[in-house]
Amino acid sequence: MIGNFGMRLFLSAFFLVVATVLAVLSPASVGFLWQFALIAFLAAGFSAFLKSYRSYLLVRFVAQESLEISSHLLPSPVLTVGGPNILQMVISPMRYALGKAIGAGYFLASKLFEILILLSAAAVSIFYLIFVQFGRTNPSLFIGIWIVLLGFLFLFMERLPFLHGLASWRTFSLTLLDVSSWLMDVISVWLFLFSFGYWISPANLFLPFSIILLLAKISPVFYGFGQNEILGEVLLAVFGLPLFPAFLAVFFWDVSKIAVSFLLTESWRKLEERRALASLV
Repeated sequence: MIGNFGMRLFLSAFFLVVATVLAVLSPASVGFLWQFALIAFLAAGFSAFLKSYRSYLLVRFVAQESLEISSHLLPSPVLTVGGPNILQMVISPMRYALGKAIGAGYFLASKLFEILILLSAAAVSIFYLIFVQFGRTNPSLFIGIWIVLLGFLFLFMERLPFLHGLASWRTFSLTLLDVSSWLMDVISVWLFLFSFGYWISPANLFLPFSIILLLAKISPVFYGFGQNEILGEVLLAVFGLPLFPAFLAVFFWDVSKIAVSFLLTESWRKLEERRALASLV
C-alpha cells in the first residue's frame, strides 16, 4: 500500500515537472487580480464540497436500497421459535452479507456510470476540438449531442433490473451534483485565467474539461495532480492561450481543490469523533 502511494506521488511529481518545463519554455506576461483569484479559490472549494456531499448521498442511497432488497429477499418469519432474539442472531449475518454484496454492486455501478458520463463528454469534446482547429468554437451543438447521449445512458440504466432502484431520481440527483461540481471546476479555471489577464469562454472549456476529469479518475496519478496541468496546457493551447498562464490557472485550481478536500475530510473526521464522544457521555 505504501509502495503504491509512493508511486502515485512519484508520477504526480514527474508530470508536474514536465508541465512546469513546458510552461517555462513558453513564457508570457501575466497580471494578477486577487479578487478574481479569491473567487476562483471559492469555486474550487465549492466543487470539492459538492463531491463530498455526493459521496454522502451515495452512501445513504446505497444503504437504503441494499436494506430494502435484502429485507425483501430474506423476510423475517411471522412465527418464531425460541424468541425473536435467537432468530435474529441466525438471520442478521445472512442479511448483512447480502446487503453488503448489494451495496458493493451499487457502488461499482455508480462509479461506472460516473465514468460513462465523463467518457461520453470526452468523446464528444474530441470532435469539438477538431472543429475548433477550423475556427468553429461555438460548443452549443456538441453540448446538445452530449445531453442526448446522457439521456440514452439513463434509459440504459432504467432497463437493467438490478440497477432500476438506483437509476431513478437518485441517479439524477447524483448526476446533477457531478455536473455541478464539474461546472464549478470550469468556472474556477476560467476565473484563475481571468485573474492572470487571459480570457476564454466557460462554455468553450466545459466539454474539453471532461478529458481532464476522466483521466484523473482512471489514472494512477495522485488525484490527477501534475497530469491535470499537462492536459490543461494542451487543451487551453488549442484555444490559442499561452502555456504559462494555462499552467498557472490549472495548477492553482488543482491545489485549491486538493486543499479544500483535505480540510473537508479532516472536519468530517473531527465531527465524527465528537459525536462518538458525545454518545459515551
